[in-house]
Amino acid sequence: MDAAESVKRYEAERPQYERLATKVRQLLTEILSDAGIRAECESRGKGIESFRAKITRPGKEYKDPLSDVTDLAGVRVIVQSLADVERVAEMISSEFEIDVNRSTNKAAQLDPDRFGYLSQHFIVRLKAPRSQLSEWRGLENRWAEIQVRTALQHAWSVIQHSLDYKSTIDVPRKLRRKLFRVSALLELADEELDHLSREIIGTIREYKEKLQTGNARIELNVDSLRAYVQTSPEVAYWNQYLRENTKQRVETWGDLSRDVRLAQFLGLKTIDDIDSMFRTARGWGEDFFRRFYAVFYERHNTSPDRVTTVVNGVVTMLMIASHAEAFTSEGLERDFGFGTAYILDIARTARGLPTP
Repeated sequence: MDAAESVKRYEAERPQYERLATKVRQLLTEILSDAGIRAECESRGKGIESFRAKITRPGKEYKDPLSDVTDLAGVRVIVQSLADVERVAEMISSEFEIDVNRSTNKAAQLDPDRFGYLSQHFIVRLKAPRSQLSEWRGLENRWAEIQVRTALQHAWSVIQHSLDYKSTIDVPRKLRRKLFRVSALLELADEELDHLSREIIGTIREYKEKLQTGNARIELNVDSLRAYVQTSPEVAYWNQYLRENTKQRVETWGDLSRDVRLAQFLGLKTIDDIDSMFRTARGWGEDFFRRFYAVFYERHNTSPDRVTTVVNGVVTMLMIASHAEAFTSEGLERDFGFGTAYILDIARTARGLPTP
């Protein structure tokens, strides 16, 4: 097909490829969010001039450019780790029909004299039953390209593109060693971050196993506190108490890092210290929560159906209430961002202590 004719044809069809790219990005964003994978998703329809340049590039021949060019609809997924790349690849395989012959793993194809553009490219199209939905009408037989890479792979790609170096011979000799070192360091960092993320997962698993056997003599940090909140009967008791007696909706996560800083300020060093605090709050904590939320609703002119409490909120509030004498209103807000300083007087009243 003549290049000018192909460009004219693509110009007419480009809105559909833009729509396809947007729809695939939205679908991937939803799927990855449901799976708990943090990712940045970008999309674009290939520009007219970019298409023209590609099909007229010397050494390239396309019998049918609109069928042969695979990235007319492009989606990029940027994730945190190499393990996430593997998980995203599995989800793409599950959700889309993949053209295996035209999909590539750039890392596997990298020649020794070329710099590291280490992403995976999947050429995909919809498969049933999604392809039969009305919202995808007109897109069901079109192919899109999905690139999956880590944040560090993406950083190198941006650097490489800005320098316009494709291989060793493009680079001034005196700069080659430094450029190779940067490329190698980024690749090594990606591998080390991947190892670290796997170790973190393993550590969290160990925390949960210890907690489930009654061993709470565990260093207090964000990961151990999260494991405790997820497994503790004490936390479950207090969150259920909030649901039944203050009509609070308890969901999502709050700032665990702030909780760890609060604990450090109060001298709480282990999960066992937190667990002991929870147990000793029985008897006065119930009255404290009832009083606190009654005041909260009144002061903010709101009602339980309009308020949500985070699952680790009981940790934050009981640490403050159990040690109300250690705080000032100003310090509580300044150092920990806790603006409802009236919690201190309510805690003292519930615990039978005098108020200043």
